[in-house]
Amino acid sequence: MIIENIAKAIKKSGKSRYQISKDTGIDQAVLCRIANGGRCGIETADVLYKHLGMKLMAKKQKNKRVLSKADLQEMLTQVNYEYNMLSHTAARISKIKDGPEKNAMLESFLIHVRNLIDFFYIDTPSIDDDVLAVDYFSSPKDWITKRGKFPQYLKDAKIKANKLLSHITLSRIKKYKGDKGWQVLKIKGKIDNILECFMKEKTF
Repeated sequence: MIIENIAKAIKKSGKSRYQISKDTGIDQAVLCRIANGGRCGIETADVLYKHLGMKLMAKKQKNKRVLSKADLQEMLTQVNYEYNMLSHTAARISKIKDGPEKNAMLESFLIHVRNLIDFFYIDTPSIDDDVLAVDYFSSPKDWITKRGKFPQYLKDAKIKANKLLSHITLSRIKKYKGDKGWQVLKIKGKIDNILECFMKEKTF
């Protein structure tokens, strides 16, 4: 049903697969597969739902899982872990020469960056086990308003990481060929800002 709805929305939008791919970072091959009834990942579906202005599983939101304050408090230790690992790897990257060790450190850094970006900027859990920043506010709208727009720089960084880290994609040899640079400290700075806002404004 989800795939069918996405395929219909793509067709109804009047946008070409090229334009949607350019706007979302999703490969045209994936969009073609969806148009033909093929499957896609939850993250891809979430991106397309938001891009196409669709409401994802609105009925299920009425039965949204309830997290206890104790659970939320304990999960802050996991957020802290993600940030500490991000900070540690960011500091190490600048001190290591180019090679496998630096690549491994950079990949670790990007994994924690993506985890924190999802925590702060995804507002609907893909699965009931997900914990998100909006869970720490009485109303999700409070956090959405306080955090502001998703910074384009972080959005671009996540798309690039998805293409170079999560999957073996053609983008590795086409879109990003020769572009292996990451402004690690700038990315960390953006994460620092949103984390500071979250810790200051959270209700629970």
